[in-house]
Amino acid sequence: MSKILVTGGAGFIGRYTCRALGAAGHDVTIYDNFSNASRDGLEGLGRILEADIRDRAALKDAVMSADHIVHLAALVSVPISIEMPAQVFDINVAATEQLFDVCRETGFAGRVIYASSASVYANDLQGNFREEWATGQGLLSPYASSKFINEIQAGIYHTCYGLKTTAFRFFNVYGAGQDPKSPYSGVITRLLEARDEGKKFTIFGDGSITRDYIAVEDIAGAIALLAGFDGTAPRVMNLGTGQKTTLTELVNAWQDATGQALDYDYGPARPGDQQHSCADIGLVRKILPDWQPVSLGEGLTRWVGR
Repeated sequence: MSKILVTGGAGFIGRYTCRALGAAGHDVTIYDNFSNASRDGLEGLGRILEADIRDRAALKDAVMSADHIVHLAALVSVPISIEMPAQVFDINVAATEQLFDVCRETGFAGRVIYASSASVYANDLQGNFREEWATGQGLLSPYASSKFINEIQAGIYHTCYGLKTTAFRFFNVYGAGQDPKSPYSGVITRLLEARDEGKKFTIFGDGSITRDYIAVEDIAGAIALLAGFDGTAPRVMNLGTGQKTTLTELVNAWQDATGQALDYDYGPARPGDQQHSCADIGLVRKILPDWQPVSLGEGLTRWVGR
């Protein structure tokens, strides 16, 4: 059993991750400032430490008590990042730099597993994205650039100070617990809101852009498996399903899973959205052979099925 510090542990992905880590026998500390999260439902998931990731003293105390770190604290919305770029860089970049530097200062010997994003890939790529493909070219949002910078930061701290880091590049995460009222919620959560409130759903663009939708339980499961991994892990791994889905296909899959017709129309494309995004998951399957993500159809049926 390891002592694992989870920054952003009260958030959407954080809660599932803490639950998966606890189920694997780890001692979990939930580190969160609760600015975008609630304490409701955290009972039994771990020790709660209410603190800001930008508070160096609190962070240092927490790091010194941990064997491994899962770093999920961030502002994760592309639209919000376009509206508030300085805030995104403060939290996503400066605070991550501070975390890595605290690890350096304290001689932290464990592994730091941190959240990156499929948005770091070049925008004109086709096919299933591989980890060695181009990143950082033509980035479309402050959020994407913040995640690209995180990977550079991790590389510097690994090269100069021996810090062990692994980035999971999350593709499009969905699942129960995302607040449809939140600006950080994804498209599938907005589908749920449209159904429950009888609203018309808007597909931004012509419906042809593709995404790789992965259930949040599978994100958490991969993190928990890597936390218990004793070997040398890659510096970066994709987390998706390897299956691309257009927005129009997503709406159809939603209707199949729920058995309900959805009233929808098309609107202007949003700034900052990649055209295509789909993961090659060969590397993570090699390192974590017990990890098997569910298909979109299975995930939707499990969550919102009739």
